[in-house]
Amino acid sequence: MMDLSSERVELYKRIFPAVDIRPLDLFPSARHKPIWDLKVNHLGRNYDVVGLFNFDENSNRQLYINWSDLGMARDQPVHVYDFWNKEYIGVYKEGYSTTLGTTSCKVLTLLPATTDIQLISTSRHLTQGWLDLVSLESDTARNAFQGRSRVIKDDPYVLTFVYPPGKNFAVTQAKAGSCPVKVSNHQGWATVEITPAKTEEVSWTVAFMPEPWYKYPSSHPGSIIVVLSALDRASVKFDQPGVSTVGAFLVSLDGELLGATKDQSFPLRNLSFGKSHSVQVASAWEDGSLSTNPVASLTFTLDSLVRSGYSLTDLEPVRPAANTPAENVRVNRSASGKALSVGGKKFETGLGAKTDSTIEYDLHGLFQEFTAVAGIDDGGKDRAVIFTVEGDGKELWHSGEVKKATGAKPVSVQIGGVRKLVLRAVEAGSKQSGNSVAWCDPAVRRN
Repeated sequence: MMDLSSERVELYKRIFPAVDIRPLDLFPSARHKPIWDLKVNHLGRNYDVVGLFNFDENSNRQLYINWSDLGMARDQPVHVYDFWNKEYIGVYKEGYSTTLGTTSCKVLTLLPATTDIQLISTSRHLTQGWLDLVSLESDTARNAFQGRSRVIKDDPYVLTFVYPPGKNFAVTQAKAGSCPVKVSNHQGWATVEITPAKTEEVSWTVAFMPEPWYKYPSSHPGSIIVVLSALDRASVKFDQPGVSTVGAFLVSLDGELLGATKDQSFPLRNLSFGKSHSVQVASAWEDGSLSTNPVASLTFTLDSLVRSGYSLTDLEPVRPAANTPAENVRVNRSASGKALSVGGKKFETGLGAKTDSTIEYDLHGLFQEFTAVAGIDDGGKDRAVIFTVEGDGKELWHSGEVKKATGAKPVSVQIGGVRKLVLRAVEAGSKQSGNSVAWCDPAVRRN
């Protein structure tokens, strides 16, 4: 612990003490779960603490949260607050999308908006009030709050307040006993920082007065394109020329609002082959209202976006199978995390796996040929392995016994009309498993 940086120590402070919280996992994934939702109902505050995770060591990941998936009303404006970055994102309808860096996590606090000022977050603990907030009362007529909180000596305790959509206020008074208090006013939100001289329960009061809501020139989304992120999924990307002065971008698909993002891309879901789709991107202020800039729009079809061929390393698998841990399958690396090497030859692209692992892709019947070279990784054991390729439940290719001395064995399989492509490797005549194998240069092609 004494070797941790101050940044890491700060993270530990916000997750201790451990409390009896039970986040809900409602999102299907056989790998590491990327979205966790903790619902909190405490002292009249009903909000969600949502954890977003990117476990990938090599690439960023964009995640989309849909309000209805969390049990919120579809048309409900929701305040979004970034806990780790201590930043108010804005208030938006339908959903929100954000990009996570490699091996990183974001914690977003989601609070359904009302017509009153609301306390959205406290800084003492990840649960943002459940552990530390002892009492809370509000006087809506006077725009005032009073509460009592458990605080820690010399640890700044921050109360974050958000305002109704389209309205603005400023903190005019803030007191917390004899503790020093610092106020920061922003459009749409404010913070009150209390620095306690000792560990205790402290009573505090905060009062607000109305302020005008100002609107400034906002960025146009610029030109937009749609690119595939998987065979049935795409992202809309926009170049947003110049420096961004926009609260967020609102993205709609086929006339229905999907949500907001501060990034220059947004994931599109529920797309269909053989159907024309239209996507619209509009700039908005932090209160969720549209700016005066025109909307950028584009009509596209999935069919027109599919290339003639793909490396499987560019496509997201449906899963490793439910009994396949995520660490048993790696993209462009061996199962042990090293560079792919079979028969003394190194490969830049491929799927490293352990025997008894299953890798599955949904190809939507779009391709006619699958090619690869399969073999035991040079870092694996010298035990015989059998590789198979299955299409829609039928075996299409069988390698026979492959040993280290065999080297890389070419694979060429006709897969016309195949939707579900499954790659398997099992140890021949052995109950053992866990040997390192590789599907090198795996690719699918159209005629």
